[in-house]
Amino acid sequence: MCWVTVERAAHISEQVLGRQRPDFQSVADEIKTEVLDRGWCEDIGSFVGSYDSSEIDASVLTIGLCGMLDPKDPRFVRTVELVDRQLRVEHGVYRYRYEDGLPGVEGAFNICTTWHIQALAAIGRVEDARHLLEKYISLAGHTGLMSEEWDPQTDRALGNHPQAYSHLGLIEAALAVEAALRQAAD
Repeated sequence: MCWVTVERAAHISEQVLGRQRPDFQSVADEIKTEVLDRGWCEDIGSFVGSYDSSEIDASVLTIGLCGMLDPKDPRFVRTVELVDRQLRVEHGVYRYRYEDGLPGVEGAFNICTTWHIQALAAIGRVEDARHLLEKYISLAGHTGLMSEEWDPQTDRALGNHPQAYSHLGLIEAALAVEAALRQAAD
């Protein structure tokens, strides 16, 4: 997200000032190079949640969703597939599954599920994305509101309720699936 901030600042400065801020762009390029070099773990064939780690974290999905890396890049495709195998349980995606030293067990994070839906659509697994989106929509309670997390074992909402990011993610996921379906039909 540091890259996103600086890269967007470079773009905004160009729009507002009418000229590019090379210092912003050079910092953005430096961050991108570091993330792509040090965030990739050859041992598991995926981007990881922290440098010098082999633990996957669903936050790595943002690499292909925010424009840092083309979603068709084989490294991103492999990362999405590993998230699907290791962090997805039914129609929920956990942020991570490693011991974090905190008490208790978290549920699947709804924002991570929406990132995964978008990533599946972006890599061309459009039907998988559509199916997961339909399942995600079913998590809304009788009020139509989404919680922060969902527990696949008990089928219960967890965390903050309602959660704005879960709703925003739903909108972004629906738009991504619709765009991918439209592109596939063309």
